[in-house]
Amino acid sequence: MCNACKASQRKLIDIDWGARAIAFDQIIESAKLRSSRFDCVIPVSGGKDSTWQVVKCLESGLRPLAVTWKTPARTAIGQRNLNNLVRLGVDHIDWQVNPEVEKKFLLKAFERYGATAIPMHMAMFNIPLSIAVKFRIPLVVWARTPHLSTAQAGTTLSLATALMQTGCATMALQMEQPPATG
Repeated sequence: MCNACKASQRKLIDIDWGARAIAFDQIIESAKLRSSRFDCVIPVSGGKDSTWQVVKCLESGLRPLAVTWKTPARTAIGQRNLNNLVRLGVDHIDWQVNPEVEKKFLLKAFERYGATAIPMHMAMFNIPLSIAVKFRIPLVVWARTPHLSTAQAGTTLSLATALMQTGCATMALQMEQPPATG
């Protein structure tokens, strides 16, 4: 059996999908009670995972604000997918960093660490939280982020908790699509 099939099989065994659905419904109700215009922020890339999240939130009756950090390497397909999200009836903020500032960050990261990913990850994880706080949106729906360890994910949750304690109610939620059966 391949690794992908094994991982999918583990999800069927290790995750209580019924309990997760109940928890999701409780989070939705809490967000709706505390929101004004938008119930949640969804960081989107234009890929299938963030599109699935938007559709799932819309089906659940949430009013999402989609947020994208505009990467220097956005593809035409990615742009078309983001346009499709707007056609679904979702407001979308396409955040672009000043290209001259971005070049400096990318160069410094490359010189110091041999990779340009650090500023990009900082933007991807910081922008949605900043927007949620600024617009007082009570829920941030994060995609599954396999590159984050449990400790790092806990840090994100701790940051969200700290934001809630300062009066800016933000909650992070790890959503994951249930594996296909059959």
